Amino acid sequence: MKIIFVANPASIHAIRWIQQISGYDIIIYSSNNCYCNPDFKYPVYSPLPGQNKFLCFINRLIFKLILYIQKKFTWISVVFDIYFYILVFYLKPDIIHTLGINNNWNICLHPEIKVIKSRKNRKKPIWIVSSWGTDLDLFPNLGRQNYNLVKSIFLKTDFYISECHRDFSLAKKFGFQGEFLGFLPAFGGIDIENMNQYSTIPPKNRNGIFLKGRDISDGDIVGRGLNAIKALNSIQEHLLNLDIFIAQSGPNIHNEVSRQKEKLGINYEELGYLRYEEILQKIGLSKIFISLTVNDGLPGSLIEAMILGALPIHSNLDPIREWIEHGINGLLVNPENIDDVRGAILFAINNPSFIEKAAHINKKIIEDRLSYYTIRKRVIEIYEQVIHNY
Repeated sequence: MKIIFVANPASIHAIRWIQQISGYDIIIYSSNNCYCNPDFKYPVYSPLPGQNKFLCFINRLIFKLILYIQKKFTWISVVFDIYFYILVFYLKPDIIHTLGINNNWNICLHPEIKVIKSRKNRKKPIWIVSSWGTDLDLFPNLGRQNYNLVKSIFLKTDFYISECHRDFSLAKKFGFQGEFLGFLPAFGGIDIENMNQYSTIPPKNRNGIFLKGRDISDGDIVGRGLNAIKALNSIQEHLLNLDIFIAQSGPNIHNEVSRQKEKLGINYEELGYLRYEEILQKIGLSKIFISLTVNDGLPGSLIEAMILGALPIHSNLDPIREWIEHGINGLLVNPENIDDVRGAILFAINNPSFIEKAAHINKKIIEDRLSYYTIRKRVIEIYEQVIHNY
């Protein structure tokens, strides 16, 4: 079986998904021409040559220029159409699997749609689409062009995989009439035995709080990390013996943290760029995990916090409620309400037994629903089902 994955070759989600199905003939069509994660061991094709760091820096500049030009002159996409046509004709894949919509956008998705339209009476290549994160609930609302693109995708999609019930409902509203393959996380299953090495301290005895620092002030339109920082700043007397690990912080978060760190005596630690394993180590040192966004699907970091025993304090969103029950195995908050966030943090700090109880519940949830071997088996079955029954 030959599969072309349209994906970001630097994405840890894409890597983990594809690594589940080793043994197939796998090709990557790079969706953003950025530097490949070294764990990617498969051939990567791209209209813009080069996967070393220097060429990828140049590619990013070219890519941004093309996106700008494409808004003015739609004919530029013909270059990508031709490239993808030739790639499909030459490689003759059985399946094209799109891993995410927003991260692939027009330059990769338009050629895919045209290739699928050109099949006429032929059944191959089969098109599978996986939606991630904000793909269907936010991305289509950012402009008519985005909306039309998503609608065009689902009118031609043969098979669809969703992270959550919300997105499956939205896919049908966008015209999806193909076969639904089920609810599966973008990042595949969780290797629980491997995760155990990062969770050696009982959650209630840990001295860390892990915070995702993405924020709208730094260009992340769904992030509200600054509200978490403000909530923490207002309870500094409760944080004297705690380390606050901040991931994905931008300039505005950095400036706020720098101003308040010495003034309030809070031990903020911005993580900067760390390897995936180093991030897991920090979560494993944390009793609380905080993530505030106004839109999301199923975040990998939430699942990692759950299996590593850090109590989730998360935005109260539909997809999150499929995994977290407020007051049972986590705390759900309004990401725009600093008082709400502050109250949740204080409750968690003052109730170590709740943190410990939630950790046991969460580990059982992940073991039952997201075990690596269970998910891997299901993913392989899906590809076999698609190729033999279509």
